[in-house]
Amino acid sequence: MITIPLPFTSPPLRSNDRADWHAKAKTTREVRQAAAMVARRKRVKWPVAAILVWTVTDARRRDAGASAPTLKAVMDGLVDAGVLPDDNHRVVLSETCRIERGPKPAVRVELLPIDPDDLCECPACAHLFASVADFDNHRRTEC
Repeated sequence: MITIPLPFTSPPLRSNDRADWHAKAKTTREVRQAAAMVARRKRVKWPVAAILVWTVTDARRRDAGASAPTLKAVMDGLVDAGVLPDDNHRVVLSETCRIERGPKPAVRVELLPIDPDDLCECPACAHLFASVADFDNHRRTEC
């Protein structure tokens, strides 16, 4: 698994935000550039599952899925940096957002390389894996 720490304490783009298009475009550009700078030297074997992990310090209720616009901008930045060849469905098999509790606020992206031989193609298994543990617990041989 490749971990890419991002220079944010919370996801800067959220689906619940109501910023005007100019402010959103500026923030999107900044997230893309930050992700590209942090990950420029990383190399990833693909296909991958991408997980945005937002670490929070308190127990307030939050919407994990609202962070999806940040993850989208980060993935575009990884493509800009050449870390991934593209962010289409053949390269990035799943994109998930998760919230966890920790000692200090942070945002990171975890890229889990997936061996194509381990992918299950049965309809009962056509779901996205929310974590590395979910993927490790479900292998092709189990179906």
